[in-house]
Amino acid sequence: ACKVMKENKNIKASGKATVYSLFYAQVRRDPDAVALKYQDNVWSYKNLNQYVNQLASVFTECGITKGDRIAILSENRPEYVVAELACAMTGAIIACQNWRLSNDELEHCLSLVDPKVIMVSARFAEKLDYIKTLDSRIINFDQDYDSLMSKSKLDIVPRSIDPEDGLIILYTSGTTGLPKGALISHRAEIARMCALRLDCSITEKDAFVAWSPMFHMAATDQLLCALMSGSTVIIIDGLKLEEIVEAAKHYTLGWLVMLPGS
Repeated sequence: ACKVMKENKNIKASGKATVYSLFYAQVRRDPDAVALKYQDNVWSYKNLNQYVNQLASVFTECGITKGDRIAILSENRPEYVVAELACAMTGAIIACQNWRLSNDELEHCLSLVDPKVIMVSARFAEKLDYIKTLDSRIINFDQDYDSLMSKSKLDIVPRSIDPEDGLIILYTSGTTGLPKGALISHRAEIARMCALRLDCSITEKDAFVAWSPMFHMAATDQLLCALMSGSTVIIIDGLKLEEIVEAAKHYTLGWLVMLPGS
């Protein structure tokens, strides 16, 4: 009877899992495993979790509460992943902006989500200068980000989050009109992770190359699946075939996403 009760308790707990709780389970399982690789730098699961905690603290100090939107406009880089996981930890929703959009389209996409904070890289910061309706705090990855992180705390307690709560907003292409935001929940991301592991037999020994833009599901969904599975994510800023081949020399690529050219 005790065994049955324990199993039932575990089943109920698994039904309450979130993206951050599954990532943190990997932190506890093997804190020294490589979570991220970017250029010549690597981050262990323990290191990555420390950065996630710091950014979660920054969000809290900015007044971010559960359900608030945080927009991100950036190329592929480790800070992008940290931002997604910090939202998963705090209950915020990250809206991934397409830097290929025109200024009018970008303004439309930002107005849809009304973000309290916009995280931007120096490469795309000028695009925000053309948006007149903007009333959000701006955090530039290449200017004030490091200073904010250095002053933040590491003892943030993850918020209580329902798996049905939203985590990520990705946008439709807008082929027949303006782009529309699609809200993806923690549970949806977990379901995609389970399908990936079932269909491709993915384990913690596999690695994923995140080369496509992180504002697209081909990168964001897959990298979250990898980090919930204990895998390594190799970040590449765009389709750089030599870097992908080099990654394949040193890591076992469990799966690789390729997209047709336009």
